Amino acid sequence: MTRIATALLTSTLVLSGATVAVAHDTSGLHRTQARQIHEIEQARRAGQLTRYEYNALMAEQARIGRLNENALANGSVTGREHRLIRDAQQEAGAHIYQDSHNGRVNYWRAWKWNHGYRY
Repeated sequence: MTRIATALLTSTLVLSGATVAVAHDTSGLHRTQARQIHEIEQARRAGQLTRYEYNALMAEQARIGRLNENALANGSVTGREHRLIRDAQQEAGAHIYQDSHNGRVNYWRAWKWNHGYRY
């Protein structure tokens, strides 16, 4: 009887330790998303994004935010969920760069930015 109890206790401890080891730190993901939103807002203020580009990029950030919320719903983020969110953020970063450097501008915002009207 004690062997069975010892085996159950050991397996319980191993499984609970494995669960803690799989959980990932999400602070880097939160920092990345905050930085990307700041970059989008900065590009919008400078006139580097059109209204449609801005709305599309912010919708993409909202989707990433929902991915993050769904991953945290059970209390921890698995490695697969962490990679999925990180890959989505890397793709969003490429979209931010492409849209803010494609030559399409909001002329009124660009004019105000270039004439010192920082808002």
